[in-house]
Amino acid sequence: MTMISSTSLNSAWGYVKRTAKIYPDVVFGTGGDVISDTLRNSFYGVKGADGKRVGGKHFKDFWQQLKDAFKAGESHNEKLIKDSGGFWKAQWESIRTTPKVIKEGFEAGGKAAEAAGKSKLWGQTKGIFKGLGKRLPIIGSLMIAVTELPNIFSATKNEGIVSGATEVVKAGARLGGSMLFATIGGALGGPIGMLVGGFVGDWLIGKIVGKTYSEKVAEKEEKAKQYVDPNLNIPNFNGYPPQGNVAINTFVPPNATMSQEQLMMLQQALSSGAGLGNNFNMYA
Repeated sequence: MTMISSTSLNSAWGYVKRTAKIYPDVVFGTGGDVISDTLRNSFYGVKGADGKRVGGKHFKDFWQQLKDAFKAGESHNEKLIKDSGGFWKAQWESIRTTPKVIKEGFEAGGKAAEAAGKSKLWGQTKGIFKGLGKRLPIIGSLMIAVTELPNIFSATKNEGIVSGATEVVKAGARLGGSMLFATIGGALGGPIGMLVGGFVGDWLIGKIVGKTYSEKVAEKEEKAKQYVDPNLNIPNFNGYPPQGNVAINTFVPPNATMSQEQLMMLQQALSSGAGLGNNFNMYA
């Protein structure tokens, strides 16, 4: 049996700590954009003045390209912390200044449109969305995170705080995996690649961490609906109709031979909703 060396464990633990450090910025901030842009430039090449990309490595040394992209993300995160005193402090400042940024985009867009001889209103509208777009990463990610709250609340309420904490970890892992793969997919395949990457990341991490509490509850409920209690008085068709709490129209006697008169009486009973009394025995 091959033993994992302490060096390998330390290396793996180092990657875990580095990933955890930039996790908030990748999921809720602009770190993912930095990683995606860096990978896109190395994979397809840097875009020149003519709009064409040159020097793309494509899949050559792709692992190194990924590492370089994440190093760029780490550098961005370190600068953000240095300039703002912390990621969450920077995000709060980002949210607080959103109205100001939208106003500036509105004014700048209008002036740019006038200078180009285009519709001022259209330029102002574009400026609003451009300003809002700078704030969308954290807003979108927070909306995704909020959808997990009912699941976390139910797990905590029904099975205790440990179960709730487990669901928090699962939700965080799935969100992080989704954003990570979306970042890579977006770098290689644009918006469609980002969408596909997000789904793949969520599915893959979901397989690793397991089903959520809500998914397990729904699965149990579905199985309960299909469960047949062995203690029910289900006939073996030596006699008919079935007794106990079993509906008559849930059984079809195997290899049964009925006369035309018996078949008509059965059809009338079923269509009228009436039960068949014990005095009627079509197999007598």
